[in-house]
Amino acid sequence: MSNTLRGMIAGFVATLAVGALLLLNSTLDWWPQLDIIRLLSTLGSISPAAAWMDHFIVGTVVWGLLFAIFDAVGLNHPHWLRGAVFGVFAWLLTTSPKFGSVST
Repeated sequence: MSNTLRGMIAGFVATLAVGALLLLNSTLDWWPQLDIIRLLSTLGSISPAAAWMDHFIVGTVVWGLLFAIFDAVGLNHPHWLRGAVFGVFAWLLTTSPKFGSVST
């Protein structure tokens, strides 16, 4: 199996896990500011179904391919460690309040 396919499978599985947490979060209203589906629906003026599709496309394709690249250069570290490091990196990148902004 190619690294690309493995990365996309890993991205899909991770997106399923994040999706489950998003459903739990929206049900229990733990962190309303972290409701990605509501944010995508509101900012993108799209339906919640389209927001879920976007979530799965980005999680599977974009993050999956980024993980495939990261995993290919992961040297001889165990797979679980490479996954954990990449997961922390993705979490920090997506939750950073300054993501996408340039400080001067």
